[in-house]
This record gives sequence, structure tokens and C-alpha cells, in this order.
Amino acid sequence: MKKIFLLLLIPFLILNCNNLSSNSKNKINPKAKKYFLSGNIEYKKGNFSKAISYYSKAISVDNKYVYAYLKRGDSYRKLRKKSAALRDYTKVIELNPYNSRAYYHRGTLKFKLGKKSSGCRDIIKAKELCYVPAERFAKQYCK
Repeated sequence: MKKIFLLLLIPFLILNCNNLSSNSKNKINPKAKKYFLSGNIEYKKGNFSKAISYYSKAISVDNKYVYAYLKRGDSYRKLRKKSAALRDYTKVIELNPYNSRAYYHRGTLKFKLGKKSSGCRDIIKAKELCYVPAERFAKQYCK
């Protein structure tokens, strides 16, 4: 009986754990995409300031480019610019309320800034959206 239940539960979990993308339905401006990809190259090299510049250019071309905000937030986070990273993660969530990674990173930043209850709300939301690192963080810090 347990095996049958699990077999029925797995497809449900898979369907509910997919991140929805607000950019997936909209065409991404080719110029914005070019800037974004250039930002990714700089990010991978560890040139976070240059990456931020490219992601900002992508956003100036397409102000609803979720992934540009997300990666710019990641870059700010790497540079320990918490307020700027928080703004970008918040924008990602406004544009796509199903982006578990944005909730997770915003939550951990809030937690580091001493906003434990607010941070834990974000972490729990990320956990509900099936972001695996959020489960460990919530178990350890959000009791």
C-alpha cells in the first residue's frame, strides 16, 4: 500500500516543484540576452562588478528580464552588497513569485541582517517551492 501511495505521490511532487519562469512565455530581447550572456561570462570568471554592469544593461533593455535580476543579485551577494542583492531578489519575486532561489537567497540575506523571522518566512517559502538547500537551512535555523 505504501508503494502505491508513493508512486501516486511522485508525479504530484514533480509537477509542484517546477519553477515557473515569467520570461519563458515572453520573448527575450536579443540585445538583452547578449548582455546577459556577457554577464554570465564575467560572473564565471569572478568579475562580479563587470557582471553587474552587463546584467544592468540587460535590465535597461528589458526591465522584466527575471534572470538578469537574479544573476545581478547573485553578483551583489558575492560582493557582500546585501541591500542591492535584496532589492534584486525582491524584484525577481515580484516578477515571478515561484522563483524558489530568489526566496532562498533573500531569506538568507535577511537572516544575516538580523531579520530572523522575515528571513525564515522566505526560507520556508523556498522550501515549499522545493528548493533543496532551503530544507537544510530551515531545519537548522527556522525552528
